[in-house]
Amino acid sequence: MLQGENLTLTYQDGDTTVDAVHGVSMAIEDHQFIGILGPSGSGKSSLLYLLSGLRKPTGGEIYLDDRAYGKMSERERTALRRTEFGFVFQQHFLINYLTALENVMVAAAVQDKAHAEQAKALLADLGLGDKLHRFPYELSGGERQRVAIARAMIHRPRIIFADEPTGLLDRRTGL
Repeated sequence: MLQGENLTLTYQDGDTTVDAVHGVSMAIEDHQFIGILGPSGSGKSSLLYLLSGLRKPTGGEIYLDDRAYGKMSERERTALRRTEFGFVFQQHFLINYLTALENVMVAAAVQDKAHAEQAKALLADLGLGDKLHRFPYELSGGERQRVAIARAMIHRPRIIFADEPTGLLDRRTGL
């Protein structure tokens, strides 16, 4: 289970203190699909970053299976993110000098033939089987986002954090 207790994320914007997240508590059970809705600037992305351990809360605590992130070293949090989580960001963050296939393989636990075949299968499932060797600049925005989705799935993560993952996709492909 993933749990956040009384989460707060405060930052300074010049002379102004901004509460991006304020006093949020939530529990997400295994196999649940959760959507976080709200207007632009309401803290949705900030909450995802907190729950995933990419940002540290200024208040509260996050737990995965009773393991408190705040008690983990940076190395332990990094290992947790690498093994348990997949990420699909609003921006695809692909590496421009790597092909679609290589961009997916960056997140594979091991760079071997089995993972390469899995990456090819994921890309094919997402309609990119014929674009494995294309570079990001040779792909449309939606195609780049699908590469990012495959990258998030390559190591079969327990949790996928997706921040507007279908924003660049047409409705049919998004579904």
